[in-house]
Amino acid sequence: MEAQIPKQEFSIRKLGTKSVTLYPTKAQIVRNVNGISLKPGQNQVTIIGLTPTCDEHSIKVDGTGAATITDLTVELVPNPEVYADIYPDENESDNETFEEESDAEAEKVTGQLKEIADETAKLENESMHQYEIQNNVSRRLSMVDLYLTNQASSENPINLSEVTDGYRNERAKIFAEKTTADERVREILTRLGELAKEKRRLTRESRKAKAKADKEEAKAREKEERKKREKAEEKARIRKERVKFWPKKVFKITISLEAPSGFTPASSRRSSIDSTVKVPEVTKSDDSFDTAEINLLLSYITYSASWTPRYDLSLNTVTNTGTLDYSAELTNVTSETWRDAKVVLSTSQSSYQGLSDTIPTLQPWHIRLVRGDAYPGHNAALQSSDEINQAHQTRKELPPQVYQPRNELFGIDRDVAPLAKHTFRPQQRVHYEAGPYSSDTRRLSAAPAQHPAPMAMASRAAPPTGAFGSMQPPPPPAAPSGLFSSSSRKKQVSRSGFGGQAHGGAGAEEYEDEDEEEGGYYADDADGATLGGIIEPALLFEESSFEESGLTTTYDLPNLKTLAPVSTATKHKIARVEFKAVVFSHIVVPKLRADAFLKAKLRNTSKITLLKGSAGLTVDGSFLGQSTIPRCTAGDSFTLNLGVDPAVTVGYSRPSVQRSSSGLFTKENCEVFTRVATLTNTKSNSIVELTLLEQVPISEEERLKIEIMTPRGLRIGGETVFAGVPKDGDKPRESIGLLAAGKSAAGAVRAGVYGKDSKWGSAVATAKKGGEINFSVKINPGRGCKLVLEYEATYPGGETVVSA
Repeated sequence: MEAQIPKQEFSIRKLGTKSVTLYPTKAQIVRNVNGISLKPGQNQVTIIGLTPTCDEHSIKVDGTGAATITDLTVELVPNPEVYADIYPDENESDNETFEEESDAEAEKVTGQLKEIADETAKLENESMHQYEIQNNVSRRLSMVDLYLTNQASSENPINLSEVTDGYRNERAKIFAEKTTADERVREILTRLGELAKEKRRLTRESRKAKAKADKEEAKAREKEERKKREKAEEKARIRKERVKFWPKKVFKITISLEAPSGFTPASSRRSSIDSTVKVPEVTKSDDSFDTAEINLLLSYITYSASWTPRYDLSLNTVTNTGTLDYSAELTNVTSETWRDAKVVLSTSQSSYQGLSDTIPTLQPWHIRLVRGDAYPGHNAALQSSDEINQAHQTRKELPPQVYQPRNELFGIDRDVAPLAKHTFRPQQRVHYEAGPYSSDTRRLSAAPAQHPAPMAMASRAAPPTGAFGSMQPPPPPAAPSGLFSSSSRKKQVSRSGFGGQAHGGAGAEEYEDEDEEEGGYYADDADGATLGGIIEPALLFEESSFEESGLTTTYDLPNLKTLAPVSTATKHKIARVEFKAVVFSHIVVPKLRADAFLKAKLRNTSKITLLKGSAGLTVDGSFLGQSTIPRCTAGDSFTLNLGVDPAVTVGYSRPSVQRSSSGLFTKENCEVFTRVATLTNTKSNSIVELTLLEQVPISEEERLKIEIMTPRGLRIGGETVFAGVPKDGDKPRESIGLLAAGKSAAGAVRAGVYGKDSKWGSAVATAKKGGEINFSVKINPGRGCKLVLEYEATYPGGETVVSA
């Protein structure tokens, strides 16, 4: 009977994360599996729970210890974990009784009513006693009268004096008792009336207090129910978020290892050095080891995690400075949580497409002439047939679909039992063996224990949109158009997929940040004074260390981070870049729009390469909105459009024309066209520099002549001339033709700004060959100017000027 192979299973949920390297379109994860005890001979280690969005061809296993990796299998299996076991529902009682303390006022009223009721009962009892005394007195008086009558009619002699005295005394005593009883009854009746009145008053107050207490109780009960409802909604939201990232299927890695019974000399194992995990040299011993302890290092790639640059740019037009807060938005939409991991951000954007993608070959481009227009709208000398066919073919080719739709990989099935009935793709084995690659299996050797470099990857396709809520995983590298033959449709796997250098996806320019989060979360006025007049220091943040290697820059985030799967990106600050000498300029194209557009030119003087990304833009303390910063390497400059500057007003009059004709025998038409733009600088403390663009038509016939009249001396392709007149009635500047010999255009502009007759500023004009007229204008604070463009068109009579 064959001996059973020792097996061990590890859940990815319980494994530690050594490092996470995030790229713009993917992520590389490195996990530790430490302290694995192996028995001599064959052993099997299973790691289960890898995210289904993992690239199975990128999985690599390294390690340290006395063992040999003989086989590695990767397969997609149903998730063995039960959602209720991982996230047990909280059995909170929803039938909790609401206990509201009695209202103090209601308690007081109730107590007073009880006292009145007790006193009333006591008085009623006493009144009955007094009534009894009254009845008793009446009966006794009747008895005395009867006795006296009987004595008077009696035959026996009586002592009248004694009888009269006795009657008088007895009647006085009875009368005193009756009088006392009557007075007490009157007092009791009066008191009972007062108590009845007080009872009615207290009853009314009791009803009001009870209504008020009921209202407060209903309000408190509603508040309690709202809290319970919000708690239930939050619980449902958390559950929905968890279910969104709960994998239906996971990757399972089965590693077969050979553990020796004792150390073997290095010379006897020279043939298998590539398929073993290197161990330190030890002295040969005859003692056998019952167990061997090894450490494994698991690394893999996923396209469902990435990072995106995010900027917050603050500009100051007064000091011509700017501050850029460079942040990274980290996205993890896998099923894994990477706890306490070293997070590294990489800007690598290169893409490896496979060895089967052939280099295009140029074919001879033959053309000929045919009579007539055989192919309307097509010129064979513009594009070759091969060029057109290749463009159509490239558009039809799509990257191979590797991932299944996310709704098949994530969520909770209503029926757990049918999971076993799912049909999964056949198990794919990757063997670790020494020797060359075979035709039916991929044989790769395990590398020595080290921090693995990112793996080379094949072209991947993004999951379909909409299958995973509002969040979508970053798209994989797209194949550049026109570089692939028909063979690129086949699924290619890098032969260096278990240890090659990583090459990422498309350029940063193709990866747009779709998050519409407005503004930054760092204060623009961090150095402002407090109410007490004390300048508080700005909040500090941990800057990331960065390293450049060729075209790639890596940022090491400080401290260990935990990246859990969430639908929203998490933001981490990388660095702060200060811009000095920011150049602000204005562009005006009045014939198309009478507004002055503000631009800012910034020079990246830091050592950091700025990637293309969205930026929240703040100018002079006012948030303008979102803009896009282009890719800018260290030492380069970039320009941002800041929109319309309301501080510069632009007026543009309607174009006018003056017509005349001349010639005795041959009539010739002459038309003079005039366009006037008015510019005003409403700022009170700064000069405005702007460029105004105009144009004159270009004649394509010799019979139609175009000549610029104003600015005087301006010629197409000629030198710069002065232009502009003051708007506010100052002495106009005469156009003096060409610039003085030996004086540059910049010098002439400076002379014009500070000249005695140039209180408004200065302007020079240049005419380019395409008919474009550039006015370079400087306007002093609170001043304005007029720029006049006049050109003359001369052509034979009887003809009309039309667009070419």
